[in-house]
Amino acid sequence: METCRITFYRIDRCGYYSRNATEAEFCEIEDALEELKAWAFQTGMTLGQTCTFSPDDYNENLSETYCFDLVNNNQEDYLLVTWNRVPSIGGQVASVPSLEAVGEAQVSLTELPDGSIPGYATYFWFIPSRNVFACLQFHHRMNGRRNLEKYLREFLAKATEHVVRDNDEIVGYIKDINDTARKLYPQFNSLLHRNQAPINYIRAQRENIRKIIRKDELDLDIHRDRKWWQVMLGGLGVSKQNRTINTEVKFRFEVNHCPSQAELEDIIATWNNETLHTKWDDTGFQLEGESNIRWLSYSLARKEIELDVLRDNEEVVNSESLLEKLLEQRDSLLELIQ
Repeated sequence: METCRITFYRIDRCGYYSRNATEAEFCEIEDALEELKAWAFQTGMTLGQTCTFSPDDYNENLSETYCFDLVNNNQEDYLLVTWNRVPSIGGQVASVPSLEAVGEAQVSLTELPDGSIPGYATYFWFIPSRNVFACLQFHHRMNGRRNLEKYLREFLAKATEHVVRDNDEIVGYIKDINDTARKLYPQFNSLLHRNQAPINYIRAQRENIRKIIRKDELDLDIHRDRKWWQVMLGGLGVSKQNRTINTEVKFRFEVNHCPSQAELEDIIATWNNETLHTKWDDTGFQLEGESNIRWLSYSLARKEIELDVLRDNEEVVNSESLLEKLLEQRDSLLELIQ
């Protein structure tokens, strides 16, 4: 059995849109996945040819992403596995021993087999009938969702049967062979699926809020977070030479305060606008007469489950096995998005 963290996302946009339109002209998510399956599995296609974008072309912190596998077991659901490249140096992957002292660690370089792509797998369960997908995380913190959005958006823009070219230049998009090429905008966007009942309960109990709790995780590779943490340590009386810098710092603080309606809405809106939520990225409320904290994360369609899946190797979960086990729990898992 393996522990899998499942998080549902609502598909906000998918397909080809006219300027300023909110509804796609054509190509819903099932159509897009069928197009991807036909393209990625065509005769002669290699995994290395399935990347749809180059990070150098965009001002985005995204790694190259490839289609590793795509299955649907003759069901209405799909499982897409992507492969995300990690940096390498001249065909070698760098590592350092974790037990070495800071400033004394020696970097080791491991040779990669010719033509290999160093990286990690990410898994996405698509349920077109509900217009949702779920990120499935096993032993990686990264769920690959931003890479997935970019991957599918660029696939729609460049590689489907809807693309019309003239001397390799894209001139427009068509619904079918009887259509005339039009200037449309390929899009794929998603939003965390949130259930409103827990948040509405907090709203209804606003006057009973006695304490606001915030817990977060600082990334000390980011200058702003590092500076803020140094100030915090200074406030605690820790001298500069003893201020150990780790990669990540978890912290929690509490404020005895009953927010106004406007303040509460601002807190909820701020939390809703954050793109990555972990168990250390949350806001909660202590209500009078209740011992449990009402966390905003309870509104997320997220759960940890146990799956008796097969692995192809230590990194990759077998696609057919994973989809089969998800379908066995499908009804109970979909209760998360009711």
